[in-house]
Amino acid sequence: MLRVALFPAAFGLFMADAILVGPAQARACSIASVYEHEIDTGDPDAVAPGEVSLVSVEVAELGGTGGCGSQDSCEGTGTVSIVVQAEDDATPAGSMGFTIELVSGSLPPGLTLPDGPVRGWDRGDGDVDLLLVWTPDGSDSMEFVVRVSAVDAAGNVGDSTDIPVIVEGEGGCAAGGLPAGGAAWLLAALAALFVLRARAASRR
Repeated sequence: MLRVALFPAAFGLFMADAILVGPAQARACSIASVYEHEIDTGDPDAVAPGEVSLVSVEVAELGGTGGCGSQDSCEGTGTVSIVVQAEDDATPAGSMGFTIELVSGSLPPGLTLPDGPVRGWDRGDGDVDLLLVWTPDGSDSMEFVVRVSAVDAAGNVGDSTDIPVIVEGEGGCAAGGLPAGGAAWLLAALAALFVLRARAASRR
């Protein structure tokens, strides 16, 4: 059985204000989530991407207290990392969009899937991380299936893949902390976001 879990109540670039500051000020939690996939309507490409391949699904509840470590700025934030691959004849992995639709089961309170195609973060080797964020409500378990399709820069949609999201109550710290490699990935994503913000500011 594939263990996985859920996504955020809002998509787009999710940022609660600044981190990476002194201990007394490091209270806000910043997470780089999926963001809108822009389609180039003038792109003549008519070849659809290949079928989505699932690489991994990782679920985490960030922060916490009581046996899981001291309270931190991301306490009460849940993340679901869906890492996928999809090849296209013209669109590179980092520019590929993905649709995420509910197929069966029920989403937990506080989780809303994006209405249209979104982009994730290019992790290299063709892996794209579709990171979704939501606010855990104390539920011990959840189970649903999402259907993920790749969308290239021209808007062509490839074959979909159904991905189960299953979380069983375990107690303790089983769902606590970042997924393996999550800290390094998160810092890299934040660094990329800060660069984009700096570039946008310089254009003003």
